[in-house]
Amino acid sequence: MRGLSTPVSQKWIDFAKYWLTQHIHNTDFRYKDKMPHHVADPYVWDESYQVYHTRLDDEHVILFNLMQELGENPDDVDLLNKNRDVYRDHFDYEEKQFMACGEPCDADAHKKKHDIFFKTLTWGAVVPITEEITEFVKNWLAQHIKNTDFDYRGKMPEIFAVPEPYKWDRSFAVFYPDMDNEHKPLFTCVADLEKTPEDATLLASCLKSYVDHFVHEQKLFLESATYADVDKYQHINKHNAFLATMRGLSTPVSQKWIDFAKNWLTQHIHNTDFRYKDKMPHHVADPYVWDESYQVYHTRLDDEHVILFNLMQELGENPDDVDLLNKNRDVYRDHFDYEEKQFMACGEPCDADAHKKKHDIFFKTLTWVTNP
Repeated sequence: MRGLSTPVSQKWIDFAKYWLTQHIHNTDFRYKDKMPHHVADPYVWDESYQVYHTRLDDEHVILFNLMQELGENPDDVDLLNKNRDVYRDHFDYEEKQFMACGEPCDADAHKKKHDIFFKTLTWGAVVPITEEITEFVKNWLAQHIKNTDFDYRGKMPEIFAVPEPYKWDRSFAVFYPDMDNEHKPLFTCVADLEKTPEDATLLASCLKSYVDHFVHEQKLFLESATYADVDKYQHINKHNAFLATMRGLSTPVSQKWIDFAKNWLTQHIHNTDFRYKDKMPHHVADPYVWDESYQVYHTRLDDEHVILFNLMQELGENPDDVDLLNKNRDVYRDHFDYEEKQFMACGEPCDADAHKKKHDIFFKTLTWVTNP
């Protein structure tokens, strides 16, 4: 980027757009859940803590609320005991889920963290509760969900509620626009078949939508170097098994199959498709605008990523503007310096050295680019 001069070539603009899109998803996402997270004040759960397991998310909401309430009522021994009871019940249920998952959920290490924390809550917390204890518990839960609970996201099968009315919503987002857009008609056509089960043309169209989507989705995840081979194999088998039920249908389509299909797609996206999130090449937006699919859940870094998108879009529209080129260089350099400080402190879990090398290579390119 430092070698650029105006007017900046469209070839370099396309390269930079592609680089930033892939870099955030495939490199920055590696430090997600591995750096200290902001603790909300007031202490309220929000969707950034979502583990995509309905009961566990609901219980996390309660844990946040109870600790906020205890901080406001430090002399309430009943409230302290209620916190202990709810934490114990939550840990017992959560451990049952992730112990069944085993090594992929890092179950033993997770349980040890629960045990150590609960000893503190049992023996270190007495009324009146000190601010030091409440701040410790608030911080522990915030960091624990994002840095430990997130390890089991998408790895523990759950029975998800079938939406009613039956249509796609944001809870099914895998954050690949093509996949999310293709998922939507899969919901719609099944809902339409329920209304008109005798419509053979609709049944054929619905089958085609599923086949086309599965072919496209499989092409993408088979190209991934990070989506496990065993997951690829099982994923394809699930597709084939579903299609076998659908190809055997005749009109009128039975309500039994409709109910099966509604449940299958609901569970499949949450428990299977979610496993390829952040593991496939990503679409480069046009116009080049940041959206929440790039969120790394670190406020300053997300804010800076928004600016990088905007500046590159602006440079693409004004390739002769040398001041804008220099501003891009300066903002990228400042962003890389701050981000590197964060993930270098994190070290090996954030793949820090490899991440920095990607920054260095990109920035050399940005330095050498000239206008236009």
